[in-house]
Amino acid sequence: MIKFNNGIATENGKPIILKIANIKPLANYILRAEFPDGTVKMYDFSKLLEYEVFKPLRDEKKFKKVILDHGIPTWKEIDADISPETIYLNGV
Repeated sequence: MIKFNNGIATENGKPIILKIANIKPLANYILRAEFPDGTVKMYDFSKLLEYEVFKPLRDEKKFKKVILDHGIPTWKEIDADISPETIYLNGV
């Protein structure tokens, strides 16, 4: 089970580099992220669309072009990403 200690992801008490195993963009700017331990988180990305770097993703076609780059959700077209820790801690 993944836990956080002072903002550091740990598993079995040891620090780990948190990565996402599978990412899927859904309607209404939701990201469905599956982690290697089987945990699935649904993350509402819409609140980030007000930030300048993410404004191009208001175009859902661009938003849906999310890929994983070494386990990190990334939009190559706009040179932006979101940390797995953000999705894990703030997703439901």
